[in-house]
Amino acid sequence: MIKAYPRHPTVEAGATLTLCVSTDARRFRVAIYRHGDDHRSAARWKTRWFAGDRAPARPAEADWEWPGYDISVPAHCPAGVYLAALVEDGPAARGGSAQPGTADDSGGNALFVVRPNGRRVAPVLYKIPLFTYHAYNIADTAYADREAQRRLRLAPPMEGDGQCLYTSAKGASWRRPGGGTGGHPWDSFNPDFYDPTSPRQTFAHWDRPFILWLESAGCELDFCTDLDLHAGSVELNRYALMISAGHDEYWSDAMRLHAERYLVGGGNIAFFGGNTCYFRVAVREDISAIERAGKWTPGAGATRPEVRPENALTGVSYRNGGGKWRGARPPSGYTVQGADHWIYAGTGALNGEVFGAAERLVGYECDGAHFDRETASQACIEPDGTDDTPPNFRILGVGDVTGWPVSDCSGEINGNGAATMGLHENGGTVFTAATVDWPRVVALNSEPIAMRVTRNVVERLSR
Repeated sequence: MIKAYPRHPTVEAGATLTLCVSTDARRFRVAIYRHGDDHRSAARWKTRWFAGDRAPARPAEADWEWPGYDISVPAHCPAGVYLAALVEDGPAARGGSAQPGTADDSGGNALFVVRPNGRRVAPVLYKIPLFTYHAYNIADTAYADREAQRRLRLAPPMEGDGQCLYTSAKGASWRRPGGGTGGHPWDSFNPDFYDPTSPRQTFAHWDRPFILWLESAGCELDFCTDLDLHAGSVELNRYALMISAGHDEYWSDAMRLHAERYLVGGGNIAFFGGNTCYFRVAVREDISAIERAGKWTPGAGATRPEVRPENALTGVSYRNGGGKWRGARPPSGYTVQGADHWIYAGTGALNGEVFGAAERLVGYECDGAHFDRETASQACIEPDGTDDTPPNFRILGVGDVTGWPVSDCSGEINGNGAATMGLHENGGTVFTAATVDWPRVVALNSEPIAMRVTRNVVERLSR
């Protein structure tokens, strides 16, 4: 048994990473891999052997205060998302044949971000949804006890094991195992029907394949976490574009504030995901954990972040979309409108054409801008302005989900039940793909319109 977490999830190149570890092995070492590396063949660097120590699990909201081991990060280390893979001592390790697990293993891994140390920054900043990872991360004393019992009988995790912020935990600390990898996400008992290779709410599921696709397309990226955006420790004005992707559900008021100031100042934001910014969280004073603070409440004309719904920033809300978490979904894609817009340049898309349906592009959760179904023209659907969506938000694709069967899950269809891809401007430009599965489909390299739209958005907004 070996588990770990970084004391601070972000470190500058040339600084020191403190990895907090608990193991029943006599000693262990760590191999560090950048997310794009073939981590089964070569590590960027390896540590010396450390003496092992066993530490207890704690409640999900607590700082677990495990022993810390300092690891020097090379000054020449490129910016990126990194995996710390821990290997316990034993004959296989000493013989050089021990291999670390994959990026979504439930133990022996920890995720952290390396940021540039003052050198030239990339044009694009990719934000890792750390708060959402931990909101669904089950790691607490009760779960650890059941996990030990399961290991004895080799049984898999079960629905209802442990607690997380999404269910009933008082808070979610990121000073505990999990948070992207090395833990047990709440819904790992329920594999994604369209991608069962990794659990949802982990780095491996949406973010890693999308980052790999972006970098293979020539996009130069720097990275930060939610905590960096919350604390204001990343200089947003050095970047032309900030990207959020996949499932980026939990935001603090300070995150909203910093993102909106960046936008008003001319920065651009691309949300290649859905169910974005739906829940508010409060960050504790010692910045070790988050606590649920409700939802942003619709209120026309409101100016305070806590009473402005998320679509004031993103243009869309889950209230007007839908979700289906279990099993297959009906074929759902986007119906094109505004085919002459620059996001469709080079796609050959025509108004009324549907793309992404075969790949189930719309899902498993999606967001929308409110519009009146009775008066909406099918040729050009526009927001009706009743739900705090910015008045200049332009809908460029509509995915109707009112026919989704939701009786087999705890899902809900809210508002007008339509995913709406589009954009608006407020100093800078905000684009939203409005569906959680956008990264999954783009990374498949099988949906040319979604792929070209992604390229168009990134290339134009990162200039």
